Amino acid sequence: MTPDLPADNHSHGQNTPKTHPERSSLSLQSVATHLSVSSSSTLTYAQQSEPHFSAAFVPITPQAFNRYERGRYIENVVTDYVVRPLSRSIHIALFDDWIPHEHPEGAIYFKHKHQNIYTDVDLYNPIDFRRLAFCQQEILQHPLAEDLLKSGSVDLVLDIVGHDKDHLTCAYYFIDHAERVVFWVHDFSMSQLHAWRRVPGITTATHAKMGLEVEYWRHSEYFPSALPISLGLLQELRSQIVFSITDAMTSPTTMVPLQTDYLLQMLRIIDAVATDIETMNGAQSSFTPIRTIDKPWGVVVGRFMGQFTLSRFQNFNGELFARLDRSNSVYGPVPEPSSRFILISRILFNSPATHLVSIQMMFKDGILNCLSWKEFMSGLRAEWQETILFGTLILNANVGFLAISSGTLTVEVLARTLSCISVFFGFGSVVTGLVLCRQYENEFKHPCSSSDTTAFFSRRSVIGLQSLAILYSLPSTFMLWGMTTFVMAFLTMTIQSITGAARGLVVVVFVGIFASAFGYLTAEIWIRCIRRKKALRQRWAEKFSDIFKV
Repeated sequence: MTPDLPADNHSHGQNTPKTHPERSSLSLQSVATHLSVSSSSTLTYAQQSEPHFSAAFVPITPQAFNRYERGRYIENVVTDYVVRPLSRSIHIALFDDWIPHEHPEGAIYFKHKHQNIYTDVDLYNPIDFRRLAFCQQEILQHPLAEDLLKSGSVDLVLDIVGHDKDHLTCAYYFIDHAERVVFWVHDFSMSQLHAWRRVPGITTATHAKMGLEVEYWRHSEYFPSALPISLGLLQELRSQIVFSITDAMTSPTTMVPLQTDYLLQMLRIIDAVATDIETMNGAQSSFTPIRTIDKPWGVVVGRFMGQFTLSRFQNFNGELFARLDRSNSVYGPVPEPSSRFILISRILFNSPATHLVSIQMMFKDGILNCLSWKEFMSGLRAEWQETILFGTLILNANVGFLAISSGTLTVEVLARTLSCISVFFGFGSVVTGLVLCRQYENEFKHPCSSSDTTAFFSRRSVIGLQSLAILYSLPSTFMLWGMTTFVMAFLTMTIQSITGAARGLVVVVFVGIFASAFGYLTAEIWIRCIRRKKALRQRWAEKFSDIFKV
C-alpha cells in the first residue's frame, strides 16, 4: 500500500524559488488558490469558472512547431524540498484526461487519453490549460474534425502561438497515418515549407504529397508515441537502406545523400528495433502496427524515414524529370563560368576550374550531396596538407639560394628579386593552407554534420561558387607560382654563368616551354568563346523561329 504524501509546509519565498511563470502551478503552497492537495500523493487542480475566449486558427506544419525555443526557464538558485516519511509515490494529475509523455530527448508533451490529440502547451498551468481546452473545443466543432479523430488513424496537434487578453491564436495540424501526410481543415500554402522553397519547379500533386510526407515523419520525431510501428514499416525502411548501400558502393554518381558507414549503422539499429517489436508483439502479430509509448522507436524510424523521404522529394523521385545522378541538373545545362573566372583560372594554373566542377557536382541544383561533400573534403584536405609541405620546401630552397647569390650585377639583382617573390608565394601557400585546414577541421571529421554547411551552400549563387573554387585553389596555386618564380630565379643565375651557346639553348628551351603553355591557355579560351557564340546564335535562332511560327 502506498502511503499518503503529506501536504508541503514550505512557505512561499523560503528556500523555494519561483518557477517558470507558466509553471507556477507546480508550487504546492504558493498557488493554493488553484490547487488542492488530496489525501493521496496526487496533486489535483481545483475547479474554476470557465472564462470566455475567442480563437483564430492558424494551420502550421511540424517544421513550424515550436519545440525547442519556447523560452521556459527556471531561477538559478539552490532549493530544498522535504520528503515525508514513507512517501514513495509522487505524481501530478492533470485536468480531465491528459497524459504526460517524456520525449527521448527530454522534452515533455501531452496526449489526450481518449483522442489522438497532442500538444506541447504547459498543461500544468491552469491558464494555459483552459486556453488549450477552448482551442480543442472550437476545432472539434468543425464538421469533419471529430469524425476524423474517431477513425483512429488521424492525429491532431494543437499549440497556442499567441494570446491577447481573451483572444487566442491557435495553431494546429492533422496527421493521417494511413496516407502519411499532414493536412488541415483550412487552405495551406506549401511555399511556407523550407524544403519546398529549396526545390523550384514543383508542379504535380504527387510531388507535393511527398513534401507533406516529409512533414509527417517530422511529426513522428516530435511525438514518437503517435507513430504506429510494424515489421512492415521496418522492412520498408530496411529495403531503402540496403538499396542505398548498394547504389553508393557501385555508382560513382549516386544520388544517395548518406555515407556508407552511416547507412550500415542505420541498418544495425533497424534490425535491433525489429527484434524488439517481435518480442513485444510476438512473431504472429508483428505486422500489426503498434504505438510504442515507452520506447524511442518512433523517433528512430521517423528520423531515418524523414531523411530518405526528403532526398526523394529533392530529387523529384517518381516524376518524369527525376534527377538520376548527381552529374545532371533537372533544370537544364549548367551555365558556363564567367569570362573573368576563366581568366583568373588560367592565371592560377586552371586549379579553380577543376574545383568548380567538383563543387557543382556535389551541389547540383542547390542541393548539397553529403556523400560527394565527404569525398571532396577528403581530397581537399590531402591537397592542402601537401601544399603546406611543398611550401615549406620552397621557403627552405629560397633561403639557401639567397644566401649563395650576392653582388650588384643587374642579373643577380633580378634573380634575388625573383627569389624574394618566390618566398612570398611559398609563405602564402603555407599560411592559406593552414588557415583553411583549421577552418574546415570539423568538416573533415564530420562531413555534413552541421546544418551550417548546407545553409552556407544554399546561399551561394553561381558567382559565389566560383569565388569558393578560387579560394580552395589558393594554397596549391601559391605553391606553383612559388616554384615557378624560384625556377626563373635559378635560370637567371645560371644564364649568367654559362657560355654563349649553352645560354642560347637554355633560353630557347625556356621560351619554348613558356610559349607552349601560353598558347594552350589562349587556344582553350578562344575555343570556349567560339562555342559560346555558337550557343548564343542557336538560342536566338530558336527564339526567332518560334516568333515566326506564331
